[in-house]
Amino acid sequence: MGSNPLFANLLNLAKSNNASEIEAVARNMFKEKGLDFDKEFNTFKQNFGF
Repeated sequence: MGSNPLFANLLNLAKSNNASEIEAVARNMFKEKGLDFDKEFNTFKQNFGF
């Protein structure tokens, strides 16, 4: 993953504590795959009891 520019960008965003940009990237990735980010994230949270 070290040579993956998307991963490098996400790592930089995480280091700078930029949650809104990380969410925007995730939303775009889900949209490109035809998935609903909100639905998938709610399922993820339910799996961890949130």
